[in-house]
Amino acid sequence: MDDVVIVGSGASGGTLAAHLARRGVSVTVLEGGPKIDTRTAFNTHSMPFDFENRSIPTMHPGVAGFDSERSRGVGGKSLLWNAVAWRLSQRDFKGRRHDGAGEDWPIDYADLAPYYDRVEWEVGVCGNLDGLDDLPDGIFLPPVAFKCSDALISRGAQKLGVKVIQVRKATRTIAGNGRPPCHYCGHCMDGCDVASIFSTPDCMLPKAKATGNFTLRQNALAREVLVDGEGLASGVSYIDTVAGTEQRVKARIVVVCCATVESARLLLNSKSQKHPAGLANSNGRVGHHLNGHLNESLSIYLEELEGQKPSNQDGATDHVYVPRYNQLRGKSDYVGGWGFQVNYSSYMFPYQATRLLGYGAAFKQQVRKMQTGYLSFGSWGKVTSDERNYVS
Repeated sequence: MDDVVIVGSGASGGTLAAHLARRGVSVTVLEGGPKIDTRTAFNTHSMPFDFENRSIPTMHPGVAGFDSERSRGVGGKSLLWNAVAWRLSQRDFKGRRHDGAGEDWPIDYADLAPYYDRVEWEVGVCGNLDGLDDLPDGIFLPPVAFKCSDALISRGAQKLGVKVIQVRKATRTIAGNGRPPCHYCGHCMDGCDVASIFSTPDCMLPKAKATGNFTLRQNALAREVLVDGEGLASGVSYIDTVAGTEQRVKARIVVVCCATVESARLLLNSKSQKHPAGLANSNGRVGHHLNGHLNESLSIYLEELEGQKPSNQDGATDHVYVPRYNQLRGKSDYVGGWGFQVNYSSYMFPYQATRLLGYGAAFKQQVRKMQTGYLSFGSWGKVTSDERNYVS
């Protein structure tokens, strides 16, 4: 019997496993998907013309488990995230008090601040000290520099009294902890084959393995959290998706870290005499109040940069951010505010080509002229907690 079994090997599960194992705790991690070779599996340095219909898939074709938004694999979404890493502020923790919506958390920002410090130091978050109440500063590596288009956005925003700051990403801008600095290939969400971006397979699981206290079971899809006669968690039943058999692992403590929807699924599946509606679901709330981001985006073409000589404009994607500002102006038409991520998609694909009219040489000339002026602008807003948003 292990001390702890953790379901999920992503940012939370993989990090927890390393910290526990280094303290002498015996840990088993169950991961529903396969192990990915982070040095060879990604399309990091591929071009659009390498793929059918010029469509760049996230992973190389044929890598099992990574064919949808709810992918399974060792490392989870830490393999494919854009690494943008903000701190929640006191306004976020006390949304009802400040904005009259949602519920106040039972903790304050000050309670979590020391842990933010530890995590940022360990994973390597770049950024700048901006002194914003609603976007607390942290322990940062040097920030990534503005691109030309970022500088133009900043110039325009200043006229409106709106801040533009350097992004905060779990991406190394200088070497450290055995990881090289970012080389600005522009494929942050396609996987990082050099581990400049934080992921648990590159940054956490090797530390856990080195202790001798860690076991990883891949292709192990958790089916049910097992309980003893008193209704306390005692292990996990899982399906070996390769052999097609059910297996069990016993532990004193079970930790569920398999993302929002999958965690709800697992708890609702874990029915017993003591928990007829599912584990931790005596109030019927598991799976309810599902929320994420509101998002809308647009493409902008800056005439000042059009027609320039082509260059690598991708960088680390997201170089700058426009923090929420409606609350500073006394506006309450949108609860929680919104922020704008700038250039968070790759320049590799000429998005304007799908929208321009024309054909032939003149069409190609217009596409090329506009490409160097491309800029993407994405708004990210808060989804209000609502019981009607649920999974079952």
